[in-house]
Amino acid sequence: MAAGTSSIPAHPRHSLCASVISRNKTGIHLCLLAYAHPSPEHPTMSRMIHIPDECQAWTDSVLVQQPIKAKDLKEPTVLVRRRIPDLNGPRNEQLLYLPGHPVISLFTGCGGLDIGMEQAGFCSVVQHEWNPAACQTLMMNRPQYFRHAALIQGDIRHTPTSLLLREAGLRVGEAYVVAGGPPCQGFTRSNAKAVKHHDDARNDLVFEYLRVVKEAQPHFFIFENVPGILNFQHGKYFRWFLDEAYAGYYELVYGLVDCSEHGVPQHRVRFICMGTRRDLVE
Repeated sequence: MAAGTSSIPAHPRHSLCASVISRNKTGIHLCLLAYAHPSPEHPTMSRMIHIPDECQAWTDSVLVQQPIKAKDLKEPTVLVRRRIPDLNGPRNEQLLYLPGHPVISLFTGCGGLDIGMEQAGFCSVVQHEWNPAACQTLMMNRPQYFRHAALIQGDIRHTPTSLLLREAGLRVGEAYVVAGGPPCQGFTRSNAKAVKHHDDARNDLVFEYLRVVKEAQPHFFIFENVPGILNFQHGKYFRWFLDEAYAGYYELVYGLVDCSEHGVPQHRVRFICMGTRRDLVE
């Protein structure tokens, strides 16, 4: 996987290296690296969003409402909103400060992949999850983790990419990584009936993940799933996945990874696919 990973720098969790996105008046977006101490108590931040008295507030985000029961969830709902400071550069360009490269997290679950990304020096700016118990877990783990991330509860099939970008405070092309692992129940060998009859509706969510990638145009994407996705429908499904990913303007590196080779005391094999936007490939 060297070809796919060499372009993604990793910084120590407590590094002073921060990601600053500069937006000038001509609409040109410049990704810069600045060395600065985060200042979450900056007075500008406290003026950005009115915090209702009945809502719990964190330093870098604000609780909008509690998770909704799945049967009552009618449309994508913002549970946590980012607090974005109003910063301008010396030439009056708009600056967006983050302690690491911004990540859009899909199918976030309880946040295991997000924690790994943050420990590698990245910064989750928006999370999307359907399960209310998982959403509650994500909220309870703040502010130690996910402190800069908005949280949206909803069905990804009904969530427009524009909502994800708006809550992340990003524009098309500004996200560094889209990361996530769509549901694997339709591909895993432990669900032999669904695999045999190809009748698990969750299988289509893989292509909802690719839809967001194609519309958000991040620098990179990281896709995780079970090895069974490779042989599902005799390999036809996987070829379809590759065609869609390549059509989205990405070059791919993919393979199977055994977690026991990376310090995990368990033989857990997963399929990993990493995409690099084609204009970034030399």
